[in-house]
Amino acid sequence: MWAACIASQWAAANNIVTGHAYTLIAARTYTDPSGTTWKLLELRNPWGSKEYNGTWSDYDNDHMTSAARQYLYGTTAVDKNDGAFWIPFSNYQIAFEMTAFGRFNTADIVTNLDSVWNRGSS
Repeated sequence: MWAACIASQWAAANNIVTGHAYTLIAARTYTDPSGTTWKLLELRNPWGSKEYNGTWSDYDNDHMTSAARQYLYGTTAVDKNDGAFWIPFSNYQIAFEMTAFGRFNTADIVTNLDSVWNRGSS
């Protein structure tokens, strides 16, 4: 799966390359110690560098605790510049306008995500 980033000030301010495609790797929920459940997506910049630096990124020590890293990455050691990152679904909706399966051409099916977290239909 891949995701296309729209050109926006928000994306650029959060270190997401605008007008660029990312690999969409995984979707998970995580309940933090305060009881808040987060809907998170794992993406990877195919350049292998230049990754998102906002909420739930590898740079966010408030959310990406040792326990969260262990749950999401399977390890507490995280490379902060390998291109792979987690992003909240709400931020994903701001920065990415298109999600698709396979390679992109006119024969591919493309889905624009709505605000409903339903992996069966989105």
